[in-house]
Amino acid sequence: MRWLSRNYALSACFGLAGAPLAFFAGEKLGAVEFLAPRLTHYALLALLWSVAVPLLIYVSDRLLTREPLAASYRRFAGSS
Repeated sequence: MRWLSRNYALSACFGLAGAPLAFFAGEKLGAVEFLAPRLTHYALLALLWSVAVPLLIYVSDRLLTREPLAASYRRFAGSS
């Protein structure tokens, strides 16, 4: 999902729509069960995942831009 890199609005939209749909499918398959009112649970899932997905994409972007640990170790070891 590298194509979502730095596209946080689009990733929020995927979290907003995808999470409730996935849980709805899981509920139909019997893997999860929501108590009434279901709409409230789906809205909460949508809200939480619309924040979580861009946050996870951001963390992934930050981890991918760091230089490898071995390179930073060589620089540190060579400077002493």
